[in-house]
Amino acid sequence: MRRANCLLVILALIAATQIAGVSAKTYRTQQAQQAPQIMSAHVKGKKLIVTGVNFSQDAVILVDGEAVATRSDPDDPSGYLVAKKGGKKIAPDSVASVTVQNNNGFTSQPFDVFSGLVITFGDDGQAFGLAVGSKFQLVLQKDGYEFAPATFDPAFINKLTNVPLLPGSLGVFQTTRAGTTEVSSFGEFPCAKSTPPCLAPTLGFRVTLNMKELN
Repeated sequence: MRRANCLLVILALIAATQIAGVSAKTYRTQQAQQAPQIMSAHVKGKKLIVTGVNFSQDAVILVDGEAVATRSDPDDPSGYLVAKKGGKKIAPDSVASVTVQNNNGFTSQPFDVFSGLVITFGDDGQAFGLAVGSKFQLVLQKDGYEFAPATFDPAFINKLTNVPLLPGSLGVFQTTRAGTTEVSSFGEFPCAKSTPPCLAPTLGFRVTLNMKELN
C-alpha cells in the first residue's frame, strides 16, 4: 500500500512539474505577444518618431531610460508614437537607446537611434553637402538584399568604432577634410553566394559627399 501511495505521489509531482513548465512557457509566449515592439525610430527636428506594434493607448517612449512626453497617432494608436521634444534628449550626431513602455508595464527591446543625417538606399545617386567634422549614418535595406561593407576614401571619411549597429546599418561615419568624395556599396541576395549562384540582379549604391570647412 505504501509503495502504491509513493508511486501516486511521484506521478503527481511529475504531472505538476509538467503543467508548471507548460504554464510558464504559455506565460512567456503571452508576454512576448503583449510586449510592444519597435520597428523603426528616427529624429525629425525636435520630434522623436517611433513606429512598431502592440503599443498601448498610454504607451510612453523612453530615451536612455528616461520617459519623455508621448502621444499616439489617432489613426494608428498601436503602431505610431511621437515625442514632440524627444529629439532634444539625444545629443547631436549621437546614438541613443529608445524603448517603449506600455501602461501594463511591458517594455520593448531597446532600439538604437542616430540623431544625425541618415543616408538610405532611397538616396542612391544623390549629392550631400556636409561640414567637415559632421557625422552620418548609412542604412541600406531593400527587399531581402544583403549589402556589402561601404567603400569610401579614408582620406576624407572615418568610420567610427564602438558605435552600435542599427538595423540595416553599414556604420556611422565622420567627415574629416574638405573636398568631394563618394561612398558606395552593392547588394545581393544570399543565394548569390550559393553553388550555382542564383540569377538575382546585383544592386549598386553610390552617393556623393561635398565637404566644406565651417567659417
